[in-house]
Amino acid sequence: MNTTRELAQRVADRISDHSFTVDVSAVRDYAPDLDQAEMDDSLYCYVVPMGRSDPPATEDPAVMGQLGRARKLRYFDVDVLLTRQFRGVNFSNATADPLVDLGDEIRELFDGQPLDGLSGRQVRCVATVPLVADPADKRRNRFTSLLALTFRVVQ
Repeated sequence: MNTTRELAQRVADRISDHSFTVDVSAVRDYAPDLDQAEMDDSLYCYVVPMGRSDPPATEDPAVMGQLGRARKLRYFDVDVLLTRQFRGVNFSNATADPLVDLGDEIRELFDGQPLDGLSGRQVRCVATVPLVADPADKRRNRFTSLLALTFRVVQ
């Protein structure tokens, strides 16, 4: 089974099924097409499977010692991209604040939490990189931020 794809789909499903302060629907996509000229005023949320990664620097090294020979430990990264092109309103703190709050809500949804539904696997989010907005986007009247999730998968 393809854990990278499965994880990304589970992340997209959990985001889409959850109730946030801002309505959002997530789509799994390997290479989101963010053509600014074609974007409407909607909020877009893309979940991008990034593949296997190294353990995060904050990971407890003792985790490795707790595994037996029959169990494998792997780490996978999944990025969550939030973007909105503002039409008819200027980018400001008032327009960006709800999107920053949404990023925090998404982070809290996954931070340190298990991700159920992957048969025969224990999956837990072990690291999140907080969302960051690109200052150049303000000049383009667009909000874009990236939230990087790292999952520990024990099989």
